Amino acid sequence: MRRTNPLGVRDQAAWLRTRYPGFTCTVENGLLTARGQLQPSPIAAVYDVVVEYRVGKWPKVFVPCNQLQPLEAGGKIPHTFGPTEPCLFYPSDESWRSDMRLADIILPKLSLWLEFYEMWRATGEWYGGGIPHGSVGGRIEEPVRNEPSL
Repeated sequence: MRRTNPLGVRDQAAWLRTRYPGFTCTVENGLLTARGQLQPSPIAAVYDVVVEYRVGKWPKVFVPCNQLQPLEAGGKIPHTFGPTEPCLFYPSDESWRSDMRLADIILPKLSLWLEFYEMWRATGEWYGGGIPHGSVGGRIEEPVRNEPSL
């Protein structure tokens, strides 16, 4: 079994501020909240994003304030947990570990996800791969998540 030395939330915040100097990071009660902007490519939109992280938990990422839109009213956005929370990877033991850096793993994956989102908006096709979300007995089940405020 692999043993890891987890990075604390203050270490994660330091790495985020180093790699993404425009981001603001706050730590309160063991929860790191990082806010900033990502532009997945030079011709892409600029997105306000929020990352929340607590050591020992999976990071949560949000693209709040109706920045993400389905193709049609009432439609779903692929590979999301609801309308503001992109799904960045399949939950497995090695997809995220507490010794990984948010700045090196999560934000680049979010930027790539946003690029796939823009392609989907333009073409109607999801080119990001992955597996279908939440199909349970023919129904789509999406977890309810609380969107952080900007």
